Amino acid sequence: MSEFVPNLPAAAVDAHLRAAVAELRRAEQNAVLWFAELMRRRLYRDCGYASIHAYADAVLGFGQAKTYQFIKLAESLSELPQLRASVEAGEMPWTKARSVAAVATPRSEGQWIALAKASSARELEAKIRESRSEAANESGQGALLPPAPAPLPTPAPKVQLSFTLEPEQHARWLAIVERLRKQGHARPKEELLLAAFAALAEAECTRVQNEAECTRVQNAPPYQVVIYRCEDCGAARLPDGRSLTPAMAAQAACDCRTQREGEPNRASIPPALRRQVLARDGHRCQAPGCRGTRFLEVHHREPRRRGGRNSAENLITLCAACHRLLHEGSLRLPVGRPATTLPAAALPAAAWSDTG
Repeated sequence: MSEFVPNLPAAAVDAHLRAAVAELRRAEQNAVLWFAELMRRRLYRDCGYASIHAYADAVLGFGQAKTYQFIKLAESLSELPQLRASVEAGEMPWTKARSVAAVATPRSEGQWIALAKASSARELEAKIRESRSEAANESGQGALLPPAPAPLPTPAPKVQLSFTLEPEQHARWLAIVERLRKQGHARPKEELLLAAFAALAEAECTRVQNEAECTRVQNAPPYQVVIYRCEDCGAARLPDGRSLTPAMAAQAACDCRTQREGEPNRASIPPALRRQVLARDGHRCQAPGCRGTRFLEVHHREPRRRGGRNSAENLITLCAACHRLLHEGSLRLPVGRPATTLPAAALPAAAWSDTG
């Protein structure tokens, strides 16, 4: 790579920049391939590290988000040979390969690769969003768009909040977010904001309540989201009428309390078992590269509708953000069943209501 030289003419600066970006893309592709090789053969152990996460943190200086991205693509390369060949040949930039890996299957990867090569990165992301329809398969992953465009459902609308800040407050906000990023907190700003409010609520409980009452409050749900679901068609909505996508509804059904008319409330996971799973997982999200400790939910590896049981080996702890990504098909869980441990203190479940 050529060294930087200041004060060159415009044409020379343009040429050097184009060449540097091309070299950067090749370096990214090679880094992914080397990472996949190290991970596949578990060579990080020969380097003195117990896990790929520890190696990525200590040797590569990766944060949690970067480690997760590399692990995700490395796993996909082993399952999608055409994508791997495209990356090895330098035909697929890192950003596009990551997008394709999130949605492609061995059957559809050829179509997605062709689409990626014919589209810009932004166009590819838009087409991926369009292809994730409510007719998704059991994993929540949308099918590749058919030749004749199928009618797409209206996505669940997002709610927008606005804040008016003084210049000094805005500067503090930017500084705090930047500090969190440097500490490895790669979650979206809305998740960071919710985590901040949750931390304030927990701190207030500790400050103003006696030990017995505070323990009672912490073991009770700090918040509850009510969802209505039609038992005939499966459509789900919030109390204000806003609809939920199938992936969001499936996420909620994993870890909730169900209320049917004339029947007592029932937990989808027995509270004692839920406490056991949370304790086993150290009250941390088990998604690769996450390890979040807030907004934890318990997920059924094998869905109950497909015969999955309420057993510790079929349950895993995820944060709400990773749980949502899993049901949308953008996250894969590590292979293997965890061992069980003794129960510990509980964390709250969500609420669910079935309607006819």
